[in-house]
Amino acid sequence: MNNKLENTPSSHYIANKDDFLIPVMSFHSLKKAMRIIQEMLLYYFPLHELGIEDFFRLMPLLIFAEATAYQTDEEYEIQLTSPLLTSTRLDILKRILSQASVYDEQLETELQRGIQYWQMERALLSNVTFTEADIIESTRLKCCDYRYLHRLLFRLLNKPYDEELLELSWLVEQIGEIEDDLLQYEDDLKRNVYNTYDLFVRLYAENAPQRLQAYLDKLNKELQQQEARLAITRPQLVTRWLEVQQAYAEANPSPAIPEPIINRPLASNSCVNANILPPIELKPSFSYKALTKALVIVEEIITYYFPLHGLTESDTFTYLTELIFAEAILYQLDEEFEEQTHNPNFVSKHTEALRTVLGARGLYDTALEQELQCGFNLWKLEQQMCSGGAFSEADIAKAMHYRCGDYRFLHRLLFLLTGQPYNEQLIALCSLIEERGEIEDDLRQYHSDIQRNVYNSYRMLVRLYGKAAPARLQQYLDKLEAKIEQQAEQLAKTDPKWISLGEAMQEAYYQEHPAPAIPEPVIET
Repeated sequence: MNNKLENTPSSHYIANKDDFLIPVMSFHSLKKAMRIIQEMLLYYFPLHELGIEDFFRLMPLLIFAEATAYQTDEEYEIQLTSPLLTSTRLDILKRILSQASVYDEQLETELQRGIQYWQMERALLSNVTFTEADIIESTRLKCCDYRYLHRLLFRLLNKPYDEELLELSWLVEQIGEIEDDLLQYEDDLKRNVYNTYDLFVRLYAENAPQRLQAYLDKLNKELQQQEARLAITRPQLVTRWLEVQQAYAEANPSPAIPEPIINRPLASNSCVNANILPPIELKPSFSYKALTKALVIVEEIITYYFPLHGLTESDTFTYLTELIFAEAILYQLDEEFEEQTHNPNFVSKHTEALRTVLGARGLYDTALEQELQCGFNLWKLEQQMCSGGAFSEADIAKAMHYRCGDYRFLHRLLFLLTGQPYNEQLIALCSLIEERGEIEDDLRQYHSDIQRNVYNSYRMLVRLYGKAAPARLQQYLDKLEAKIEQQAEQLAKTDPKWISLGEAMQEAYYQEHPAPAIPEPVIET
């Protein structure tokens, strides 16, 4: 099978700059997407001999695709009575995947199945007559997001599609969707949203449990037959497959079929979620570019900060949604402020989303607000320095402190997420280390930042001191290193464990990011 993008009709989708910057994901769509993404990591990655170490490398497009699908799903559910509703977000998704050279006919087919499912969902939630065949078809279509992500994973790995594995997965996905609907049966009735078991009840009344069980038995029999056939032709695949299915079964025991609720009145189909979630949680608030940049920082938080809090990789998904959301909003604000450099009174509507979503969960306080204000102060100071205004070395130092505001924001958020009181000495130490890291990043990106004409701390020092800038920067780094050592000593007095933890954190960082040399200054005219 040929998976090359240029041989498919979808190759005409070309992403433009705005596609990467348009907010298409909300907190709610991200939160729902992360449940599926976690299942991808636990039950699909092992099938491809991948582990958590591959997670952040593959996540940007997988999260983006699933969150965009859920965002579109929310729009369809809210507007069930609008048969002509279309979402521009799917076009943005297609164009960005095409730009990444991963979009093809098979992904387009799965996307069309999703649209077909939304149309069937709209019909089945109304008073139209339907059959069991309609329910079965909608159940097959409902799994399209899993199939979409699984095919996308093949594309990201540059592997040809394994249709036998995809077919096996499709059977398990259908069973899983039905079992989820059994668990959510009563809740879905209250919300008047699609539920497979509810459709069986509407069709068969008190006989619904037996009819649904017969359908589940049929799916399981087909699954066992395919497993037996592949055990002969592809024993290694089946061994891996059965190990994964065993892990899934242990974590997700099959639920009992609940008693059917018969002759319930059908609620209005419009705005089914209107009173369930605050609108700001459903409103798109960050873009693909913001997501990709956020994941880089969140990976560092998990790698270097989790151990400081006694957390491990197994805790990742407990806190991942809030960390990604917060950092993505901060990057979205950064992008918008860069676009509004000539508008000193600009205020982004997404600032309120950050405060409200976190605040509703008890995850926002005055300390986080101060870190957010650091970002606002940084944008003003960078604008002043990059536009030719007068500045001093003290301004550069102040900007460096402000630049670490997003790390401090996430670090403080991690304290709140884990229910720990702030350890200000630890936060201060990490902030100094973050500042050193930001300077080293600027040294690595010095020449590219000149070409892009963007803020760079070393570039600003060169503007101030010319050829003497390397020596001045080295003096600043020496003073910063002394502050780090002093702060570490003070922290160790409160608890000696911080000595080994801090050393391990810095050693791990420098194994991945060797300290760069200070480049020769470029005197710009």
